[in-house]
Amino acid sequence: MIGDFERLAAETDMESFISKYVRPEEFILQCKACPNYGKLWSCPPYDFDVMGFWKRYKKLKLVAYKIISDDNGEKMRLSMEAARKRLDGELEREETQLPGGLRLAAGCCGLCPSCSRPEGKPCRHPDMMRYSMESLGADVVNSLKELLGLELQWMSKDRIPEYMVLAGGMLTP
Repeated sequence: MIGDFERLAAETDMESFISKYVRPEEFILQCKACPNYGKLWSCPPYDFDVMGFWKRYKKLKLVAYKIISDDNGEKMRLSMEAARKRLDGELEREETQLPGGLRLAAGCCGLCPSCSRPEGKPCRHPDMMRYSMESLGADVVNSLKELLGLELQWMSKDRIPEYMVLAGGMLTP
């Protein structure tokens, strides 16, 4: 346990991960329902082959931070921010030490106050922008469950879950 969150990690070979969890044609439907669809460079639709993207790598290290709740919404929000900073920092450091490695973000890109994509302009920071697993068609719910033993819980209007989860990863060539 680290502060108000717990770190979990597992490594898998890419062939197994793709065969069990990567289904872009299925998960694009969820992306289309999101307000970020087509509005952020880190979100679909993409101008590249998503399966080809995954196949460029040999391994994936899946990293999740389980943020523990105490039914205090503001404390949970602050814990989520702290966990995201820690996860991003961990994966950024690992990426710089791993030639050809690429990190997968927890959620969509937030580098710029507003993305240049709706203006029809290229990404301002293509060297820093990263994709999330779900935006690339990965089944994050089942991969977390099967690889880390972590069941996702969901918020409702009147209930804060026992914990929330942020998940990212490191792709290894």
